[in-house]
Amino acid sequence: MRYLFQLIRPILNKMNCCYIFLRGVFILKRKFQQYFYSPEKERLEISPSDLPWLWIGAEMNSGVIITLTEDINKIANYGDIITPFFLESYTELKKVKRWLYLDSVTLIEQEIPPSGLVIKDDTE
Repeated sequence: MRYLFQLIRPILNKMNCCYIFLRGVFILKRKFQQYFYSPEKERLEISPSDLPWLWIGAEMNSGVIITLTEDINKIANYGDIITPFFLESYTELKKVKRWLYLDSVTLIEQEIPPSGLVIKDDTE
């Protein structure tokens, strides 16, 4: 029995080294993913005062108005241009009569222009 253990011992040591190495690789992979692909790292935090709207939504053909402010604010980044085409593709809403927003400066409800709304970084 002792002789058998002496024969198997080098194999077990190699297996243990492989296990430790692979475990370290997986730990590093997990740390890498947590750091580089975490939701906190994916987008910059935008101040609501930097957005050109206080409210954004859609008026449907039936006359119903849908609020999309929270959804659009979550994905907004500096330099983005929010166009009606983008809103249609992002929200997948059908039968939209017009896209509306409440201007943050004038406080007037306006239709979103075809050229879109630009989110500017005023701190630069």
